[in-house]
Amino acid sequence: FAPATVNVTRSSNDLNFNWTGVYKLQSATNNILGPWVDVPGGGSSPVSVPVDRTKASVFYRLATY
Repeated sequence: FAPATVNVTRSSNDLNFNWTGVYKLQSATNNILGPWVDVPGGGSSPVSVPVDRTKASVFYRLATY
């Protein structure tokens, strides 16, 4: 796979992710080691993810299919 170019912006209460290449967006809550889950709608770019202020930390990554 070719390296992805990633752009993340914040708009109101959403994080907007855009990337190049064939990847899916995943997230993990409160632990960078996981468990990692697919972000709904994150199978292709672009995708908007609502910011959930009830979670202390949320990590995101691009994963191959």
